[in-house]
Amino acid sequence: MRRSLIPLVVMLLFLSACAIGNKHNLCQTEIVAPSGSVSNITVGVQDTRPYITNMDKTEDFIGLVRNHLGIPYDVKTKSKEPLAQDMATAIGTSLEKANSKVETVDLNIKDNLDGVKSKLAQKPADRFLFLKIDEWKLDTYMNTKLMYDLSLYVFDSQMCQLAEDHLSGSENKGAIMVPSQQEAQDIAAFKEKMELFFNNEKIAQALRPAE
Repeated sequence: MRRSLIPLVVMLLFLSACAIGNKHNLCQTEIVAPSGSVSNITVGVQDTRPYITNMDKTEDFIGLVRNHLGIPYDVKTKSKEPLAQDMATAIGTSLEKANSKVETVDLNIKDNLDGVKSKLAQKPADRFLFLKIDEWKLDTYMNTKLMYDLSLYVFDSQMCQLAEDHLSGSENKGAIMVPSQQEAQDIAAFKEKMELFFNNEKIAQALRPAE
């Protein structure tokens, strides 16, 4: 019985030593984007997580890692940029690899939908892709819990909505032994959710040129 506790104790002590200062490189997430998309796409991501809009957390906040006592420490973006900007960069890079020309737009956390559309329209395109983050947070003690609430919208060149999709939930992403594993879980989770969006036929069709 005592031997069986040793790995658990070692893991908790290791997490305690490494709980401070963790950062994730989410902007380099490689997403499989739909092929055959329009030539020009403008991408905007807005972070409306309540603890961001009320300024309890900064915009680069991703989640928490807890030490052996359960005390939480913030995990932030490695780029030091807002999470929304990292996600926009990853989406844009992935769409470019699928042969679209992409520009990204920074969106204010408190813009309403009209404000979002107005800012997106400043960079004219064949399609506008808007991702809204109502929740995205990883919380790691011995296992990682992901809480997410994402909405994706596609608008045409005149800002008429063509498609939308919504994903939300709470998932156990598994145990970790080192903090870098939480980063891998974060990247894999974002890749998974975006590919679920892109595999939605309504979203994929909305991104294709009109016939």
